[in-house]
Amino acid sequence: MNKLKAVAVSTLVLSVDSKSYAFDGHPGDYLWLPDHSAVALIYGQYQSADSFKIDGGNTVPKSKLEAATSIVRGVYFRDLGGVKCPQQFDFRATLPREPTGKLMKRLLKAEYEAR
Repeated sequence: MNKLKAVAVSTLVLSVDSKSYAFDGHPGDYLWLPDHSAVALIYGQYQSADSFKIDGGNTVPKSKLEAATSIVRGVYFRDLGGVKCPQQFDFRATLPREPTGKLMKRLLKAEYEAR
């Protein structure tokens, strides 16, 4: 990726002002593109409600809910032994960690293999 593309993608990613708790994508979401193609996708969604209901079923008085969600997905296509496959990036706000702070790689691996 040249410097101009890197700056453009970085600016785009940093300009999105939203918080996400988890994100995952699936290879079936993408088109097959020529080798070494890089793509940035942006998804947006807005929802609103006149009242806010807690999980227990109680409605919070004089409440309303507005949620704006943005997701940025980057994909890089490469040729792997004659078969084109997308290299996928998952953006997450947090990663599973043990109480000591060590990354729990086995949970990430199990989640990836379950796809």
